[in-house]
Amino acid sequence: MRLPLTEIHPHTACQSRVGTVPEVVDEYTELYRRDDCPLPPVEVFKVAGRWNLIDGFHRLEAAVAAGRETIEVAVAGSGTIDDCIWRAVGANQAHGVRRSNADKRRAVTLALANPRSEGLSTRLIAEHIGVSHELVRQARAREEVSTADSRAPNLPESHEPDRPVTRVKGRDGKWYPARQPISHRPDYESDEWYTPPEIIQAARKVMGSIDLDPASCFTAQQTVQATHYFDKERDGLREPWRGNVWLNPPFSRGSEFGQKLRDEIDAKRVSQAVVIQNASTATKWFHTLAPICWGCFPRGRLSFLRADGTRHDGNRHAQVLLYFGDQTTRFRSVFAEHGLVWRPV
Repeated sequence: MRLPLTEIHPHTACQSRVGTVPEVVDEYTELYRRDDCPLPPVEVFKVAGRWNLIDGFHRLEAAVAAGRETIEVAVAGSGTIDDCIWRAVGANQAHGVRRSNADKRRAVTLALANPRSEGLSTRLIAEHIGVSHELVRQARAREEVSTADSRAPNLPESHEPDRPVTRVKGRDGKWYPARQPISHRPDYESDEWYTPPEIIQAARKVMGSIDLDPASCFTAQQTVQATHYFDKERDGLREPWRGNVWLNPPFSRGSEFGQKLRDEIDAKRVSQAVVIQNASTATKWFHTLAPICWGCFPRGRLSFLRADGTRHDGNRHAQVLLYFGDQTTRFRSVFAEHGLVWRPV
């Protein structure tokens, strides 16, 4: 069975790896340019009438790069998004690119968050994913500690208000590591903030797609849904960037990510980009990107999201959005609804 590439959705939540390997994509691209391409079909799963990709992310990206319009697929089944993710975490065990330790940890994390894992033994989950029993056991142990944290967020008696909480006391009298992102406490500065959905939607409307989010995490991807993303384990500063980029970098590392984006633009690997950062116009990152970008100063303070999905209305900083690309008319039209649009002269 063949499907148009445009009908296959590479949902990030169904990607059991932390990302694709550019060198492998390049190798597969050359194979897809051949009439007798030896690569096997990609695997898809139907959810609510849409074909979600669950195995073959390297192959799909390569087929797009090779200019193909359709690709051979194998249908794994149909059902809910949970069914789809459960099937996806069992992929990549004995074929394709060898999984890294980070890939295996991500698969375990996805599996344990899936309702299909409830009631299953650690050994059965490990067999389904194709990882060691010990890896799943350790992940479950960390999850139990996190649950204990959320049940008893009591601060230590000696806590000083201007220092971050590193431990909390449980109802059993024992001390546990404070595992929730510090952004759950609005009186602390943090990098753990997620962009409001309406801004993501606007960026996607301008660029047409979001191919890469190079400074992200699994939680953020529930909103961004980039084709590919890098997280702390796969540092985006060490990887090449391609295509249309959405960038909400750690505000404490704005200069590093700003320079990286400029380097990728100069290397002609990034075709479009939308960046959100604090509106600190005297900073190095701003003067690195602003001369080649259009911009938007949002009306009022944006309400960023916490890790639990709730909005935080106590934002103490103004933001700026920068756009690089050839869709400047569309950027002006779309982002005029959110604030003051400007361009360098």
